[in-house]
Amino acid sequence: IKTTQTTNGGFINHSDDRYNHDSTNQCVGIVNGKVRFSMEGANWVQTEAAVNDGTWHTVTVVNYWENVGIYVDGQRAALDYAFGEGNNWFPGLATASDSFKYWFGACAWGGYVGEMKDLRIYDHALTDYQIEVIDGRTDADPNLVIRYKMDETYAAGEGYFKDSSLGGHNGGIAWDSGATPTSHFTGSSFSFEDDTVRAFSGSIPQLDTKKPFTWAAWVKTTNKGGTILQRCYDPYFDWFDGYKRLSVTSTGNSFFSAYGEYPATSTSDVTDGQWHHVAAAFDGAGTIRLYTDGVLDVEQGMPLQDVNDKSDFMFFFGNGAGGRFLGEMSDLRIYNRELSAKEMSVLAKVGDFDGDRDIDMNDLGLMTGEWLNDYTATPLVVDQVENGDFEAYGASLPLSSNWEEYYYAATLGAATISQFDLITNPADAHSGSQAMTWDYNSIDTSGDNHNFTEIVYYFDNHLTNLVNYDQMRVWIKRHAGNSQENLLYVKFLDYGYQVGNIAAEAWLVKSEGSSYAHPDEWYEWSIDLDGMMFRNGYDNTDSIEDLTGIIFGVSDDDGTGGTGTIDIDDITFVKLPTCSATMVQDLNNDCLINFADFVIFAQNWLME
Repeated sequence: IKTTQTTNGGFINHSDDRYNHDSTNQCVGIVNGKVRFSMEGANWVQTEAAVNDGTWHTVTVVNYWENVGIYVDGQRAALDYAFGEGNNWFPGLATASDSFKYWFGACAWGGYVGEMKDLRIYDHALTDYQIEVIDGRTDADPNLVIRYKMDETYAAGEGYFKDSSLGGHNGGIAWDSGATPTSHFTGSSFSFEDDTVRAFSGSIPQLDTKKPFTWAAWVKTTNKGGTILQRCYDPYFDWFDGYKRLSVTSTGNSFFSAYGEYPATSTSDVTDGQWHHVAAAFDGAGTIRLYTDGVLDVEQGMPLQDVNDKSDFMFFFGNGAGGRFLGEMSDLRIYNRELSAKEMSVLAKVGDFDGDRDIDMNDLGLMTGEWLNDYTATPLVVDQVENGDFEAYGASLPLSSNWEEYYYAATLGAATISQFDLITNPADAHSGSQAMTWDYNSIDTSGDNHNFTEIVYYFDNHLTNLVNYDQMRVWIKRHAGNSQENLLYVKFLDYGYQVGNIAAEAWLVKSEGSSYAHPDEWYEWSIDLDGMMFRNGYDNTDSIEDLTGIIFGVSDDDGTGGTGTIDIDDITFVKLPTCSATMVQDLNNDCLINFADFVIFAQNWLME
C-alpha cells in the first residue's frame, strides 16, 4: 500500500457485503494512520507505528488460528494485544459462509484512499521467513527444506519448533514418560540440559538423502557424545535401512555415518563449551563432507547404495543412536542440495572472532588489531599447467595437438558428443586473450544409457611432482541455458591413457541450470588433491608419479537433459602457503591479514 490517508478506511474486507456488521466480518485497513485487523470491531489489533507516510509498505496479516499477527515491511509489528495495540486476543475466527466475498478498497470503517498492488491471499499461515521473502528482505531458497531458529519463548511444557523456511515443517517436542516438563527455550536456542526431552520433525517425502543434502546446526556443549540430527524411522536402531546421523563422538568431534558404516569424523573438538557450527554435506555422487565453523574438516566416501531412504523417515534431533545430546542447539537447517564452501562460511558466520555469534564492531576491532600482519612461513606457489592458459594455441599449434574427445564413451557405444574450440576474443577469456569453449551433449541416444561425455588434455611433458601441490585450480564459465547436468568432473591419468590408468577423480556437483556458478560468469574451481576419490589401487597423491593427462567430463544419469557449453581457462597447480601462526582473522588462509580477509568479513557483516 501507499497512502497519506488520515481518515479510516479498509483495503481488504471478507464478508457477504462490504459494509456488513455481522460477527464474521473481517477487515484489514487504516485507522488513525495505522494498520488494523478487526473481526467485526469487537476484537482488533493494530500496529503502533503509522504507515500513511506516502511511501510504499508491504502489509501482511496472518491468522495463526489462536492469534493474529500484522507484519509491516517484512517485520512483525503487532500480535494480538500482547504486541502492538489491541483490545483482545483471537481464540479462532468464525467460519465464513459460502456467500462471503473478498472486497477491496472498503469496509465498515469507510473507503481506502491510496494505491495498492500485488495483493495476495493464502489458505495457510505464512512463516516469518516467507513474509521476509515476499517483502524482498530475504532471498527465497527453495532448497532450504527446514530451518528451526529455536528462538521461540514458551512456558514450561509448552511449545514447538517453528519452521521459518518455505517448507512449513514445524517440529515437535516430547518428554519422557513420568518426566516433569520444563521450559527448554532460552530465547535464542533450545537447551537439551537433561535426558528427558526429545525433539523431532514429521516425515518429509521431498527429502531424499540419496541425492545431495546439507545438514547444519549451531551447538554448545561440554558433553562428549550425543546425537545432533538423525534421519530414520526409529531414532535408536543403528541397523535400520537408511539410517543416517550427525553426532558428537566420545572424543568431542563431529561425526557422520550412513547405515552404521562409512564414518566421517572431524578433527576439531566442538565440546569446549563455546558455540560451534557443525555441518554435513553430501554431494549426491558418493562423498560426504564435514565442516566445522565454516571450514572443510574432512571428506569421506559414502557409496550411493548405502544411503537408502524412505518417504516415511523422520528427523530426530537431540537424541538417537549416538545417545542423548546434552547442551544447547540453535538454527538447525536442512537443505536438499550440497552447500558450497563459501555458503558454509556464511552460515558459520566466519568473522565472529570473539565467539558471540554476532559479527559486529568488537570483531572489527580484533581484525584491525592484526591488520597487515604477515605470518607467512613458506609462500604460495601457483604453477601454470603447460598451455593451461591457452595463449600458445593457434594456427601453428592447434588445440587438437593436446586436446581430444576421450575415447571411453564411444567404446561403450554411447552416442554422446563433445566438441571444443579456441576462444580468441580477449573479452571472452578469463585472463589473457584466449581460452577454450566446450560444447557437450551427454544424452546417450543409443538407448544404452551411458549418459556422459568427456574431453582429455594430454601432457607433452608428464607431471611427475604432483606430491608438491595441494590443489588444482581451473576457471570455468557455464553458459546461460545449460542443461541441468548432474555433475562436472575431472580425472587424472597416471602412466598411460586408458581407463585403467585413471588414478583419481573429483566432481563439481549439480549445476542446476548453471546456477551453481552464475551463468556467464567465471568461477574458480579449486580441487583439494588429497580429497579426491582414488581409483585403480591408488590411495593418495603421493602414488601419482607420472601424470599423463587430465579428463574433463559431464555426466547426466538423472534424465534432466545434458547439453550446454562450458568455457575453460587458466588451469594451474597450487602449493598453499604455510603460516608461522594460526590467526582467526586470516579468513582466506594466506597467512596475511589484509583486504582479502576484510572482503570475506564484510560479506558477513551484521548477518542475522
